[in-house]
Amino acid sequence: MKCIRSFVFFVFAVFSLSGMAREPEPLRVIENANLIRADGKPITLSKMHDAILLAANGQGWEILKDDAPGVVVLKYAYKKRIRVVVTVNFTGNSYSIAHRDSVELFYSDNSGSPVIHPRYYEFVDPLNDSIRRGVVEN
Repeated sequence: MKCIRSFVFFVFAVFSLSGMAREPEPLRVIENANLIRADGKPITLSKMHDAILLAANGQGWEILKDDAPGVVVLKYAYKKRIRVVVTVNFTGNSYSIAHRDSVELFYSDNSGSPVIHPRYYEFVDPLNDSIRRGVVEN
């Protein structure tokens, strides 16, 4: 019985850690994502700003800096161990999301070709989707 328990614990430990054991992959930067509202109306800088903040709050991101026009700095913390900080640059009709800092996601510049753990996208992709939906649908 003890052998079975040890085996079950081992299997559980391996599968639990496998999510963090993945190899870093090239960093994808969301750059100049152009948006058009569903109703065809122009998107103002103010509306883009509001959509970014609404998306950030809805996805659990903290607003670190929001004092320059067209720039917002956001932070996402996961289980007090993983942290992601991004800069969102935006105009009235486009935005970019760039990695600024991270903890426990194995970011490396890798001689000009940045890489990061794939888990990074589990946090950034939902933010990107929410911004896009917030602008296009409203």
